[in-house]
Amino acid sequence: MTNFISFVMVALMTTSAMASPVADLEKVGSAKLHIWFWDIYESELYSDSGHYRDLEQRPLALKIHYLRSISKTDLLDNTEKEWKKQDLLTNQSKQWLAQLDSLWPDVQKGDELLLLLDHNNQSHFYLNQQPIGQLNDPLFGPHFLAIWLGDNASYPGLRDQLTGVSP
Repeated sequence: MTNFISFVMVALMTTSAMASPVADLEKVGSAKLHIWFWDIYESELYSDSGHYRDLEQRPLALKIHYLRSISKTDLLDNTEKEWKKQDLLTNQSKQWLAQLDSLWPDVQKGDELLLLLDHNNQSHFYLNQQPIGQLNDPLFGPHFLAIWLGDNASYPGLRDQLTGVSP
């Protein structure tokens, strides 16, 4: 019986450790994107200190909990549109979008997509807390996070809530 209890304890600890890629990070802020009549997603930003300095800070994680289903094509198109709108399109953008196309699924209402930018500037993606792939280009993570956190972000109120500037 003692061996069984030990096994269950180890299994629970392993499961809970794997359950959250941001377990060692602290939440900086959260925000909900609402467009017209629709709630699109809820988002949370995490750092090691619970504070946000800039896009060069590591580690940094952005979690998005989708409140509606969105196709992978729409996610990719919106990523490209935001980069274009913020004058962030580069020669590498097409390559990054192709890599994201191979990683991202269609998201369903209730899904959670998370990007964790680690100390080595590698970008790790998770879907519902399960790893789905990574991009190793050190320029990708800050470029991608600029969609939400950059000075020219399309939703400055959302940026301010994520970064803890406003409640």
